[in-house]
Amino acid sequence: MTALGELPELRDAACGAVERRISVRFAPDGRSAAALAAGRDGRLVAELCSWHGSGARFTLLPGIEPESHRTQVVPAAHGRVVALRMRPGAHRIVLLERDEPDASQGGAGDGDAGDTGDPVAREQQVREREVAVLAVRAARLLPSPDPAVVAVVITADASGSRIWQVTADEAPSLRPVLDARQALGGGVWLDAEGALLSVQCQFDEDSPVVAAVADLRTGVIVRDPWVAAAGEDGRVGAALVWAAHPGTGLRLVARPGARRPLSLAGPGRPERAAAALNAFAEAVQPLGFSPDGRRLALHTRCGVRSRIYAFDLDEESVREVEIPAGSVAAGGAWSADGLRFAFGGPGVAAGLATVGPGGSWRVEGARARPVAAHAQSVAGAAGRIESVVYGGAGWRAAPRLVLALHGGPSDQWSLVRHPLFADLAARGGAVLAPNQRGSTGYGRRHREAIVGAWAVPDLEDVLRIGADVAAERAAAGLSRPVLFGVSYGAFLAMVALAARPDLWRGCVAVAPFLSGPKLYRDATPPVRAMLDRLRACEPARDALGPRDLEALFASARDEGERPPVYLLHGLHDEVIPVAHTRRLAAALGAAGWREGRDLFVRVLADAGHDPFDGSVSAARSAESVLRFVRCGSPEDLRG
Repeated sequence: MTALGELPELRDAACGAVERRISVRFAPDGRSAAALAAGRDGRLVAELCSWHGSGARFTLLPGIEPESHRTQVVPAAHGRVVALRMRPGAHRIVLLERDEPDASQGGAGDGDAGDTGDPVAREQQVREREVAVLAVRAARLLPSPDPAVVAVVITADASGSRIWQVTADEAPSLRPVLDARQALGGGVWLDAEGALLSVQCQFDEDSPVVAAVADLRTGVIVRDPWVAAAGEDGRVGAALVWAAHPGTGLRLVARPGARRPLSLAGPGRPERAAAALNAFAEAVQPLGFSPDGRRLALHTRCGVRSRIYAFDLDEESVREVEIPAGSVAAGGAWSADGLRFAFGGPGVAAGLATVGPGGSWRVEGARARPVAAHAQSVAGAAGRIESVVYGGAGWRAAPRLVLALHGGPSDQWSLVRHPLFADLAARGGAVLAPNQRGSTGYGRRHREAIVGAWAVPDLEDVLRIGADVAAERAAAGLSRPVLFGVSYGAFLAMVALAARPDLWRGCVAVAPFLSGPKLYRDATPPVRAMLDRLRACEPARDALGPRDLEALFASARDEGERPPVYLLHGLHDEVIPVAHTRRLAAALGAAGWREGRDLFVRVLADAGHDPFDGSVSAARSAESVLRFVRCGSPEDLRG
């Protein structure tokens, strides 16, 4: 058992100790949620949020070991959380609960008229009970609407898929309820009893992936009778149920690649793709159906912020739901108390938001902090580029400026508090985080500019921004900007360093890869699928040549400009093998960089793809980046 007092960083979630929440999952009724919460030290801990009366209560449930970013958590009745810890070849399912449940708090989703709503993480003992260890290739955890079932697990291996129920009457146990020879995807409840589950299934090798219904009472899986074999455009392709209303059985159906990809179908309602449901410039994701089943909440990215829309099923019209500027995470729930979802904003690191029936707004579980970021438009190579800026109105005159490049590459910087960037701004520095071409949130043309042209138009934007900023700062007697990038952003940053070393004072590259083709040879099937979709292996045909870091730095050996470089990589990175950083370090060394002087390499034994998330060394890694930005070395030079 673990006491909350042993975790000082996360002892009190109400006082703002939580810097980050990830993997937030809501109960089907929307009255509880589970998440992985992290404090400033980066360690992840399972957390339960329960809404009672006028407020929420947060309870931390630390297990025997810190969670990883791959841990899945779902809320269960009576103040419990089910966690699925993913390990290579073995997935461990555990039940986390308070050792002596406080009767005044009630179960997850139980009301309590005497509750003050004070969201305090109580100091109490936590018990971890193992349910099972599954030797399977993949596993997915789902919350269950059935109070007698604490969770449902869908597993896959070479023989097919199996659906299990996790029960905890006397002792926690795992019970198989359905076997299928096909791989099953998705997992959306179609009823309020936890008996009918919508899944994706390919019934025959020559047929597309279709929506199916798994009956957990009979163990039978059949094709969904309410989802048409083809979309309105006549295409026969993959279809999945993305959300459903448990009372009416109405489904939101997604058909990737169709002219109108979203449609509604259900008992008494033939499938139809309403125009208003498909009129968004960027992809949308569902948050949930309203309790009466007459509205559907969707969220989408619009530049650096998220927007929420309510689709009226009767009028087939869309109305925007007013929320503050910030970022909405995937997933949500719509209960009688309002629409709930995970939210972060310029002054909120991580919180759970509720939009009440009358349009009221509140965020719980995260203390409001000074606004750390604002939106700023800067000139790119082919037009204005929206950016997120940390450092206030005077950011251009900051002693140290970082140009930060996001990963993905199909991603974007959002108007949300980033702890590392906020810390840099609090110490007198500033960060300019542009959404150059290739970023999402600005329409198809902007997003697809880099398809088949990795580090070509986006590199042009970065070099234009870097040249403008460097010239402006030189005129003011200030130092050049420091490049910072993670994953694809690290690759792009290193290409920018090779192309124009005179623009930069240094570069921090976190989990870089060497090139699209070299990553393809080493990548897992999901990463290869992404590389194929974005045509990452097509060579650039311009003066700079192929975007291969080893080749680019080999050709730069005789140049005198060598800004210091800091390479970080998690040893357990499942996306980009750490060998890419080691080979990059060797290439830099051959080009004249000297390790320990202007080249610094750290391979973190406890980290994965994101070394600032979920590892014991996360806080030290962040601090080392701040030192590098300040003085050109990640080492503590005070000694």
